[in-house]
Parts: sequence; structure tokens; C-alpha cells
Amino acid sequence: MFKIQTVLKRRVALILAAFVAAALFASPSKVCAGKDLVEEQLKDSGFSDSMIQKIMKKNVDNTMKAKKKEKIYPDVKPTPAENASADKTADEMLADTILVAENTANPEAAKTATDASSSSKKKTKKEEAAPRKKDGKGSQVVTVDELYGGNLYTEDDSDIKKIKARDEKLYYPGVLSSCVQGTTGLIYTQTAHTLKKGQFNIGGHIIYNQISKQNDTKISFLSGEYAQQFAFPITATVGALDNFELGFVFPGQSWKIDCSSLRPTKDSGSGMGDINMRMKYKLPMQPESPTALAVGWGVKFPTADKKTMYVMGATGEADYDLFVALSQKLTSANVHINLGYTSTGDPKSSTAGQRLYVDDKFNYNVGVDFSKSDDLTLMFELNGENWGAMGTKLDFTPGIRTRINRDLVIDAALPVSFYNDQEFGYNFKFVMGATYTF
Repeated sequence: MFKIQTVLKRRVALILAAFVAAALFASPSKVCAGKDLVEEQLKDSGFSDSMIQKIMKKNVDNTMKAKKKEKIYPDVKPTPAENASADKTADEMLADTILVAENTANPEAAKTATDASSSSKKKTKKEEAAPRKKDGKGSQVVTVDELYGGNLYTEDDSDIKKIKARDEKLYYPGVLSSCVQGTTGLIYTQTAHTLKKGQFNIGGHIIYNQISKQNDTKISFLSGEYAQQFAFPITATVGALDNFELGFVFPGQSWKIDCSSLRPTKDSGSGMGDINMRMKYKLPMQPESPTALAVGWGVKFPTADKKTMYVMGATGEADYDLFVALSQKLTSANVHINLGYTSTGDPKSSTAGQRLYVDDKFNYNVGVDFSKSDDLTLMFELNGENWGAMGTKLDFTPGIRTRINRDLVIDAALPVSFYNDQEFGYNFKFVMGATYTF
């Protein structure tokens, strides 16, 4: 009987020891302390060392198996940089997180990005069909998509606004064309910019003057008297180099006077005016510089009939001029300044055949253009001329220029006379023209 009781006591102690060991090993923070305590209790109960080792080993194996069967889900969704799956390469993770955006300025780049995304998706499907590998401990490795049900890192771009790339360019003025002097500019003001090499444009203008006086004698319009001038300059501008252009003006002219107080009192004339040629060279500067400077020179060929076109300023002699043009790009406008000097030829008197000395000319122009779009430009100019004994004048010229299509441009201006003491003054003037670029 005593032996039976002893055996029962040992078995009860063994069972209690197993439960205590299981409870202690269930708490990872107390593994070491719990293990020592169980071993001491088993020794006190009379178990041998070999038996104690077997009991402890069996308990540890059961605990680790239970742990391996647990499926633990993280509380916070991992990021690709912190928790990359063991069986995925860096390129595959990048393919899962790629965002394909439309690049309107380079459609080929957008197509390449779309193809890369499609190939990545096909590759992912193949990998999903293949069996998962086992790690060294025998546990199955799962991806983040399997844990959370879908690709976490492919963003929906349905709310992304598509921004059209703007073609940034510098243009002086916003709508480029030639001025009535044959070179690139506003109406009368030349800019410091030139056509590119190989560019060519041709244009034409109509200039109408209603003459109001001759020297100090005014015309009485109420009595039916009138005096008119018409000019039809045809311009051709060629970009010989990227910073050098040639401009030509071929003017047709017409005038008519019917006034008893003027000289001639009643006469008219029409024909070819003086042909002008100008050359403009833009000085080298940094491409992104807002300032441009150009120098130029020109010549007036005496192609007009002096006897018929003297009312239009024909002298029968060649004139030579030099000028400088400065253009400055501001925040929302461009400013252009011209200074010029003209050496005039001295004509011969029609009666005595002697030379009549005519003063040289000094002229200046200040122009501003505003361009809020690629198709419309507003222009404002101050045009001044000092012709020595022949008098001075100052005009304010507001104008507008618009683009009809890619190559055709039209403009119009309404000059206003601030001051004029030259031989012929006007009270109304109108300019309108068109230019076509090839």
C-alpha cells in the first residue's frame, strides 16, 4: 500500500510540475526565471536530473509548436521601405508602388510608364499562381497583399488633375511682326530682336494722313478744302543669321491737295517712293537675359520722282542712317527704346541747279507692348523727330496686333499728334497692315 501511495504522489507531483512549467513558459518575459523555478520544484519532489531534462524538453517543444501555428497580423500597415516581403525583389516592390502619370509634353514617356506597369501586373499574376516557398523554420511566407486583400501601394489617380505643359518662350513682342521701317518691331519702333536664320516674312501697310496745315497756314475744312497723303509700304524681312536680319521697304505713294491757301493749291501725284534698306545686328548676350541690344544702319535710295513726290518728302538724294535699339523684358510687358541719326542728302534747286542744304535728322522712339496671350499684343509708342530747320514732331501711337493663324498677323494703329511744326501737319492718321511669315 505504501508503494502505491508513493507512486501516486510522484505522478500527481509530475502532473503539477508539468502545468507549472507550461504556465511559466507561456510568458516570454519570464522564461528564464520560470525554468529555474520548475527545475527546483521537480528536484524537491524527488525526480532525477535525467527525468527533469526530459520533462523540460517536452514542454518547450509543445510551446514552440503552438507558437508556430499562430497567425499574427500587424496592427499598422507596413510601408515598402520597412517591410519588404522576403520572396520579392526590390524591382518587384517598386513595380507595386509605381504611379503612372500622364506627361502631355512627352507622350512616349507616358506610354513607356504604362507598359512597365502592365508588365509588372502580368508578372505578379504568374507569381501568385506559383506555390509559395517555405522558409528555414517551415512557416509559410505571405505577402502584404494576401494579408490585407489587395495592392496597398497602387494609388488611384482618378482625382489627379492633369496639367498641360506650357511651352515657355520669350517673344518680343508677343505677336512677332515687322514695323513699317522693314525690320522686326512694333508700328514705328524697332525692337532689339531679329528673325531666326532662314525665317522670312513679307507684309504691307496702308498709311493715311489728313493734312491740316502747311507751315503756319491751316486748311479750312468747312469750305470744302482738303489735303491728303497715302502711303503703301511693302516690307520684306529676312533672317540672314540667328542674330542678323535685313529689312526692305518698297513704298507706293499718292497725294492730293485742293486748297487755295496751300502750295500747290490744286494738284496731285502718285508713284514709287524711295526704297529703304536696313540691317540690324543683335549683340551676343546670355540666352536667358531679359535685356537685348542691337545696332543697325540703313540707306534710302532716291527712287522717287522728285518733281512728283516732293510733297511726300522726296529729295532726289540718298540718305544714310545709324540707329541703336534696346529691348527690356519686364514682368508683364516689354520696353523698347530707339535712337537714330540720319545723314540727309542735299538736293539741287530745280531752277538754279545749286545745292540746298538740308539739316540732318535725329529721331527717337519709345515703345511698350503688353502680351497676355500668344495671339494678342497691345502697343503704345512715342515717336519723335527733330529735322533741324525743317521742324520737329512728336506723336503718340497706340496700336493692336493679333494673330489670325500661325503665319498671318494683322495690326492697326491710330497715331495722335502731340506736336508738329514741320511743313505738313495732320489732324488724323491711320495705319493698318498685315504680315505673312514663311
